[in-house]
Amino acid sequence: MKTKKYGLLVLGLMLAAMIGAMAFVPSSKTYADESEGEYIVVKDLAVVSFASDAGKLYLDMLPRDSISHGYDGYVQLADLMGEVTLNGQKFSDFGGKIQSGGTGVPYRIYFEYGKNIEQGDKIVIPENTLLKRQDGSYIKFGCTFTIKFDGSAYSIRATSENVDKYEVDSVIVHPHSNTETMIYIMMATVDGNECITGYNGWVAPDAATEELKESILLRGEKMSKDPGIKIQGMDIVNGLCISSYYMAEGDTIVIPEGTVFNNGKSELTFARTFTITWNGESYDATRSARTFNFPEYEMPENMLSDFTDKSIIRLGGQSYLEAAVNMEANYWSTNYLGFHVGRFVNEDEAPAGSTNGGYELTWEDTPGLFYTSLMFKFREDIAFNPDDEIVFNIYFSETIDPKFNLWLTSSLTPRVWEAQTIISGLSLKMGDWNEIHAAAADYLDENGKIAPIAFTLDYGNVYKGNDMIAGGKLVFDKATFVQTIKVLPEEPDILDVSAVVPVGAGKTFSGESDKTFDWTKESNMAFARTDKTVDGVTAKLTVNDIEHFSFFFVLNGVSVSYQSGGVYFWFGTSGIKVGTAQRMYIDEPV
Repeated sequence: MKTKKYGLLVLGLMLAAMIGAMAFVPSSKTYADESEGEYIVVKDLAVVSFASDAGKLYLDMLPRDSISHGYDGYVQLADLMGEVTLNGQKFSDFGGKIQSGGTGVPYRIYFEYGKNIEQGDKIVIPENTLLKRQDGSYIKFGCTFTIKFDGSAYSIRATSENVDKYEVDSVIVHPHSNTETMIYIMMATVDGNECITGYNGWVAPDAATEELKESILLRGEKMSKDPGIKIQGMDIVNGLCISSYYMAEGDTIVIPEGTVFNNGKSELTFARTFTITWNGESYDATRSARTFNFPEYEMPENMLSDFTDKSIIRLGGQSYLEAAVNMEANYWSTNYLGFHVGRFVNEDEAPAGSTNGGYELTWEDTPGLFYTSLMFKFREDIAFNPDDEIVFNIYFSETIDPKFNLWLTSSLTPRVWEAQTIISGLSLKMGDWNEIHAAAADYLDENGKIAPIAFTLDYGNVYKGNDMIAGGKLVFDKATFVQTIKVLPEEPDILDVSAVVPVGAGKTFSGESDKTFDWTKESNMAFARTDKTVDGVTAKLTVNDIEHFSFFFVLNGVSVSYQSGGVYFWFGTSGIKVGTAQRMYIDEPV
């Protein structure tokens, strides 16, 4: 028997739904303003190209299904007439009109100039311009939109005083990008959070995406050399679509380090050089190396991490691939995007009981979320004994549905579901801190240090399709090493199982080929021992056919099935096996 001295640890989890990437389309937000009342913010406009020419312009406010001025037909929009300019002059000076855009299109605005617009002319809708809706509430333009005419078509540039800035550390290719003429790229920060592009629906190329073509290289040349290639926003909030090109096997698309994309809503700076190669069937994405240095920080004895930014790096995106050195590392390409927000929190922001704060992962109610997963890289200057246990202290909010399995998987294991440690959520406390124990030896890299570890909530066995997964929060507080001491009692107390729990007549099962049985009911005899003073129990089973038999015991399990947790001792005609759902430790002949 082992006696263990347990330390304390607090964790916080990231979100990554694996196996395919999710598209997330948030609705436009409604804001309250003391002087203007309720208003809807517009951050995207699209030119209706088939209806616009040198004498008129139709604009759609995006997303069309959630932004409406409420007017049907052509109605004068007087408040815009005094704000919109054409080449620096008020639009009204030209005798033009600004109206709602027709029947059945309450998201459309119609501009008529009273003259032909010429190449280079610019129409400007200033940031914070208000448009009164039919119901008396307001639409507010969240950017300054400059619409320029090049003699044949319009382009739109958005600028703003309030631009969200992101550093792109990871680019992965959406699995639906399986043709040589189109690719969806999704971008994330170093800690796995989305780099929001500012688009929340499919939009036509704009001035910002056209400028991006000046930096991106296709087959070694600027993508802008081919004017037919399109880069556009998508209904994946951290995604861009590149299309209308052709890739031969081995051709590359390269986004150089330092490339900046600014569309007036977001500014994305690419922190590495990203190379995307077409192999004839799919895209492979790689990136240049980047060195991460932990700051000077003294960790207490036996502490692996306090889950602040001084003791761990939250890995996201291709960091999963980089961490997994196995040849099958591509299995780490998980969907870590959408619906989830990860951040470092201080002690005041963390749940009561935290020491220094830690890492927090939150998510909202999410349809079809089978997995919530994140990976941490730990400091390499921490001394420990490989025979120790690592004890993680993780907070699970009370809103979390406990019908999950918690997987702890070393980055040296290519498949996240082949975890070294699996714990049923039903054995954990929601709304409280939980100690999660793992063997340090299971997570050592080639240098004898703790390799990156992924923490995953697996709902796949319970929820399917678009079932709603309840929102929740995970917080990681600290990880400690705890010495495992093996203790053999001088006089072990061993009793017959019947002296510990009543077993009645037991169960008899014979596996003749003509017998139909439910093995979960007929062939298992489950009992729970709670008397901690007993060091062992004995039981006697009669085997009536030594050529064909198989039975097992589960120690510290949460059910009669070892797949749910615990250690199994399996006896059968082929031998004796001891192991867990993840690993077999002993396999010896009888």
